[in-house]
Amino acid sequence: MRHAFIRATIVAVTCLAFAEGLHAQDPIPSRMPILDRVEAASRDSALPPLMVDGRRLRPRGSLYDVLVTTDSGTQHVGWHTVWVYDAMFSGRAAWEVFERRESHAPFVVRVTRDSSVLNRDTLHPLRWEGVAGDARMVAAFANDSVYGGTTSTQARATFTIAAPGHSLTSEGTLDVVLQAAPLADGWRATTPLVIADLSGARTVAVTLQVERTEQVAVPAGSFDAWVVRVAAPGTERLVWVDRSTQLVVKTVETPPHMPGARVERVFVGGY
Repeated sequence: MRHAFIRATIVAVTCLAFAEGLHAQDPIPSRMPILDRVEAASRDSALPPLMVDGRRLRPRGSLYDVLVTTDSGTQHVGWHTVWVYDAMFSGRAAWEVFERRESHAPFVVRVTRDSSVLNRDTLHPLRWEGVAGDARMVAAFANDSVYGGTTSTQARATFTIAAPGHSLTSEGTLDVVLQAAPLADGWRATTPLVIADLSGARTVAVTLQVERTEQVAVPAGSFDAWVVRVAAPGTERLVWVDRSTQLVVKTVETPPHMPGARVERVFVGGY
């Protein structure tokens, strides 16, 4: 496998692109590769906004292996762990989604982290923090707006943008939202994804659609799953969601900046 190619192309930034220098070194895919390169997207007005029921959630942790497949074969490049905790925010019960991504040799060893505090019932984001190397980001959500800032040794920036309450912030929050969504054959919805980097922040439209059901085998076992297509301008991924628990058990994407390569995240187990 051409390690230089992998190091230069697989994106793994917890807050999606604090700085381009981070992109060139991280082998674990971010929550949605190259969405940070999409400057704008129009929401599909034909689709209903994403609505979920946070009361379906339970505290738990989920561990995923991250794999990259090229014409040279498949290689394990790291791990992605998603924890869902009981939390408090401004004196009220909430959920906290904490994520940790880790890459390993022969790639650059790196750990990145995300923490998103969500409304207990609607899963609307309330606070979002991320760390990737020396880069830091923090954002607060209020009145359909996002207020925050990013900082690193390279630059600092603050931002204020409009964002509907049901916005996504990370790959882990997508997992949690799918667990709480009313999935069914033919289900469709749209939601914004908030992207923050040292140049500021913006949103892109994401569409979600249940395409089919199928059996899928991953290290944690075999699951009867919905296959959900998650798409934004210029990129898309398939997500396998266990029909019994609605846990995400597999994701697959073929990033446009990685011709011929496939990035997978497979469920190893929960605790």
